Amino acid sequence: MADSQNNPPAVAPQGLTEIVTPLEREEILKRLETAARRGRLPGYQPGRDGELFGAEELGHPFDFRLSVRAEGVNGGTRLTWTTRMLPKMPTIFGAVLALSVWPGVWLTDSMLRAYFSGYDYRTWMWYLPVTVLPIPWMWRGFVRRSRESAEGLRDELMAAVSAELNGEKAG
Repeated sequence: MADSQNNPPAVAPQGLTEIVTPLEREEILKRLETAARRGRLPGYQPGRDGELFGAEELGHPFDFRLSVRAEGVNGGTRLTWTTRMLPKMPTIFGAVLALSVWPGVWLTDSMLRAYFSGYDYRTWMWYLPVTVLPIPWMWRGFVRRSRESAEGLRDELMAAVSAELNGEKAG
């Protein structure tokens, strides 16, 4: 479930949603650790909070967390994954946007008054719409671009995981 617009609900990849491998949990972790040390699984991290393993995906400009969970099935293991946006960068972006608008009014007003002696307008009346109105579209573009970037990296990583574990597409 989404906790805010900055952290949408976890989503599965479009093409590959689950991997089934004949390997057991311990063998999976052993192979993935080896592959990560050899540089074949960029961003790989040991599991936390009940996940088998995870990875930090570098989206642009917001990062995502890939979380992979394991479930035993018919003598093998089914891996399912979700991604979610990490809240750090959206929070920083939001704070910078919010804290930079009003000082921009003062700066713009002082510059216009210094260079144009006849300038006698209320700068905030035109400055705020020019700077604040585009923010929702800009934000949506940041989120969309970040999600597309992270999805591409996620698909590459899960294809590499599938190859390392002799996995098959499931679901």
